[in-house]
Amino acid sequence: YKGYLISQTSLKDKSKSDLDINKYVDSTQVPYLVFPGKFSTVKGTGLMGDFGYAINLDANKIAPFIVADIGPPNAHLGEMSIALANALGGTNPNPRTGSGTPKGKIVYVIFPYSRSAPAWPLTQDEIQSNATSLLSTIGGEKVLRICADVL
Repeated sequence: YKGYLISQTSLKDKSKSDLDINKYVDSTQVPYLVFPGKFSTVKGTGLMGDFGYAINLDANKIAPFIVADIGPPNAHLGEMSIALANALGGTNPNPRTGSGTPKGKIVYVIFPYSRSAPAWPLTQDEIQSNATSLLSTIGGEKVLRICADVL
């Protein structure tokens, strides 16, 4: 893995060694959202591994995700993986500088306490299937767009 840097995530495969890059969620491959530190402690916001959907109203892009990390205490909601940034209309997002991130109004719906057991690892298909199934319970993409337009 020479030259490959993996960022440790709060969501991890507990069966793997801390030195195994497959233990952590790969930002370049998996669409995920980061909970700000204080936000993650608020009752009802959910847990690592919960599913959600994001919609970029300006770019007309929608994407499923999982919650995979906790950020600094005073961070704003909106930090995301490279994969989620790309899915929402970003162009070559750079996590160090913030360049290339999706522009526009982004709305998130998180389904608290929806995570699988175990919460990680999951395939892209499992994330898509679980998030889509949960979205359908609230009326699907149409209802999400209606709610988002009100904001």
